[in-house]
This record gives sequence, structure tokens and C-alpha cells, in this order.
Amino acid sequence: IALPRRVGVSSRVDEGRTKISKAQPFSLGEFHLTERSGRPVVSDDLTDRVWVASFIFTNCPLSCPRITSVMKGLQGRLAETQTQLVSVSVDPERDTPETLAAYARKFAADPDRWWFLTGAKADVERLIVERFKLGMAKATASDLDAGAEAISHSDRLALVDRGNQVVGYFGGRSGPTVVGTAATGQSMLLSQKNGMA
Repeated sequence: IALPRRVGVSSRVDEGRTKISKAQPFSLGEFHLTERSGRPVVSDDLTDRVWVASFIFTNCPLSCPRITSVMKGLQGRLAETQTQLVSVSVDPERDTPETLAAYARKFAADPDRWWFLTGAKADVERLIVERFKLGMAKATASDLDAGAEAISHSDRLALVDRGNQVVGYFGGRSGPTVVGTAATGQSMLLSQKNGMA
């Protein structure tokens, strides 16, 4: 499965076994999705926040439970910050708000601090592939026979700054400490900017 070239990524830093890609900040533009509660979420709902995005689907047997466990660790690590956590389903046809709500409960996701988003398939694909510049594709029969997940998708977490500007990516095996430290730093910068305004 061919994945799109990562546009905007300027360097890779290897901190031990954790890969961090720092991006030239780029905007996600406008988007319209639905939270697990059924509430509409639009880009303006996140524009004044620092947030960490992950990309999952609820019947994913391998990478998604690991990714969601990292996000759960971030929920605790970032509890004293204003950082928002956002998990976007890569399988919006199956992952209804009700399905995402049940999945979120398994990980004790705080509904105010950690949103699970779904939406129209075209909107989700546009956000992930065109805006976040990450790969996503349904597995072929031969991929499935070889043990692939039903939907091939990035396991990277994205750090998004105020104005919905993507500023970096973290490898899916990054622990909550590494991602949390970066998100906390970004939140502190945001607080300092707001204090100067």
C-alpha cells in the first residue's frame, strides 16, 4: 500500500528508540466531524487549543489498542494542562458515535478532555490524508491474508498548536512521557502567548 509523501516534515530526531518528526507548521483548515456524544465538532472548537491527535478504528486488533493506550497515558500525564486529546476514526462507516462511546469507556476516556470523532467517509479521509498528510487505505484481500489490519493507517500521533497548526508527529510507539512533555511545552507556550495578548 502506497502512502503519501509527508509534506512539511523538515527533520527527524531520534531520541533513543522514539522517533519524532518536527514539521514546518501547516494548517489543517476547516473540518466538520461528530463526537461520540453525537455533538458536532468543527475546526473552530479546537482552534484555541493545543491538541494531540491519534487515528484509530474500534475493531482494529493490533495497533489501535496500543495507540489508544498511549492516549490514555497522556490523559493522566496532561491532566493539569489544557491540552485536548482527539482520536479520529479511520473507519467512519463502522465507527458510529455509539460505537466510539463504547470504545472510549473501555479506556476510561474523559468526555471533556478526550474526544472520539467520526463523520462522513469523504470528510474523514480528506482530514487524514490531505490535511494531516498521513496514509490511510483499505487492505486488499492479499494484505488481509498476510495478516494486515482491515484499514492500513498511520500509527503516528500529531501535535497540533493553536490555530490548528500541525507542528510535529510522534511515532506510534512513543510513550506518554515523550508526547506529554512536548504537548505540555506547547501548552505553556500558548499560555505565555495568551498572557501577552
